[in-house]
Amino acid sequence: GVSADQRIDVMAKQAADGTIYVFAVNTTASQVSATFTINGVRRGTVHVIDEDRTVAFSEETFQDTFSGYAVHIYQVVPPKIQFVKVSTAGEKLGTGPQVLTILAPGVAAGNTLIIHSAAQASSLTIARVTDSKENVYTVDVNSPWGGTSSRSHGLASGYIQTPLLAGDTITIEWSSNAYRRYTTQVLEFSGIAQYNRVGQAAQKRGYGSSFAAGPVTSTGEEELVLGAVLVNGANSVYTPGKGFSTLSSRVSSLTGFSVALLEEYTISSKGDEQFTANGTFPQLRNWGAVVGTYKSSK
Repeated sequence: GVSADQRIDVMAKQAADGTIYVFAVNTTASQVSATFTINGVRRGTVHVIDEDRTVAFSEETFQDTFSGYAVHIYQVVPPKIQFVKVSTAGEKLGTGPQVLTILAPGVAAGNTLIIHSAAQASSLTIARVTDSKENVYTVDVNSPWGGTSSRSHGLASGYIQTPLLAGDTITIEWSSNAYRRYTTQVLEFSGIAQYNRVGQAAQKRGYGSSFAAGPVTSTGEEELVLGAVLVNGANSVYTPGKGFSTLSSRVSSLTGFSVALLEEYTISSKGDEQFTANGTFPQLRNWGAVVGTYKSSK
């Protein structure tokens, strides 16, 4: 849709690759400022065709100015990186690795799984992640809380070259196989690079009504910036930082391991952008946060 103080005629078409073309005409002799809304597309790049310029696009909207009777044609390119779904999640109480079962409809080839996992131990690290189809995973960042906290968490990721079907499994191994409690959530994204996908990572631990980890700097035009938070207490309520969108959170159901996994993300629009994953809680919390950047496949 369009909002303007004078009449702007608009027509929009979407191509098979997801690119949206917006044709807009100022029907008056006056200069007009207009705001365009692309429902369901929160980020992306807007090229003005045959004018050698782009306009800023954020939170489903962009703005432009029209001289009298001017015509602009916009090419709205959604980010290649998209959140797909939570592919699996669960808890474990016991010894040895945690094994999770992939939910229907499975994970498509070319997508990437990002694993956010936590353990009831103060000095553990994620050692290895594998799956039943032998896709290759990397450990991206670990954040043991240390001291007497009995908390550790981290991120790992894997590009899915061989599709995972419902019923296939993912195995998370930690640096110790002792009897402990674990909780994990597995996020699926499209558009992330297969090789050398992790750009930068940072971590922070604290106590209070807000959290922040970073900054990290994007190295390319489009990168996923993922913030992953482990908080004490079975409460997943929080407000993400400006520009970040929340993902599905997970509260541990294990007695004696009262924690929640929270995730938020944004997409960079250019290189050399700095990001700090941050947010606020409705009450004071012990928290640990990690943030990582993941490069686009384009």
